[in-house]
Amino acid sequence: MIDLVITTWINHPARLEFLARTLEALKGNLTAGNDEFNTIVSCESEGMTDEEWGALSAVCGTFPVSRIIRHPEPANLGAHLNFAFAHCKNVVRMYVQDDWVLRRPLDISEGVKLLQRNRHVAMVRYYTVHAKFSAADVDGWPEIDLRGFGPYGDNPLLAHRRWLKKTGWFKEGGDPGFHEVQMGSQLRNSGLKAVAPIEVADHARSGATRIGDYYFRHIGNISAFDEKRSRG
Repeated sequence: MIDLVITTWINHPARLEFLARTLEALKGNLTAGNDEFNTIVSCESEGMTDEEWGALSAVCGTFPVSRIIRHPEPANLGAHLNFAFAHCKNVVRMYVQDDWVLRRPLDISEGVKLLQRNRHVAMVRYYTVHAKFSAADVDGWPEIDLRGFGPYGDNPLLAHRRWLKKTGWFKEGGDPGFHEVQMGSQLRNSGLKAVAPIEVADHARSGATRIGDYYFRHIGNISAFDEKRSRG
């Protein structure tokens, strides 16, 4: 069993559509060999009405979502990620935010095997925007150079629970992106490694117009950090 964690915040009506598209693409394209998914949708609760919660539950009800959980107010992504990952019960977990669409079939079983056999690997990143790669590889997987730009990002990834055990939890508070920068430092100092599939690394290295989106494409254009929640 693999935990599939999806974080969301319905701070704008369009984000419910984003979540539905994300779930639909995962349902149609994501597999893990013979493993099944324990799908957890974790949502910020700040400012959300009962009607919005009902709409969220209705969307999740059309997909194989095992559990919907509410992160207490106030909204903060670092704190939300800590809350969501604390609800994981399995050794390996896949993480996707609510506005990343899986564009093609992806079987993560080889990534799961890598994480299970190599205790030095924290995660497999399936989107590598601006990532730099080391000359070496890890068991045939291109290794991300954690000394380069953006060693960690809230992009789709597969991780072993050793990741947060070794790095510590996400830093909470701060400006948007603060937790990502801090987790990059924590990961760099942990001694763990991050890798990407060969096809993702080659796609990024090729200078493709949309760097790193071999599997996933970002569809969001509405910030979850807007001070004023739009109802337009």
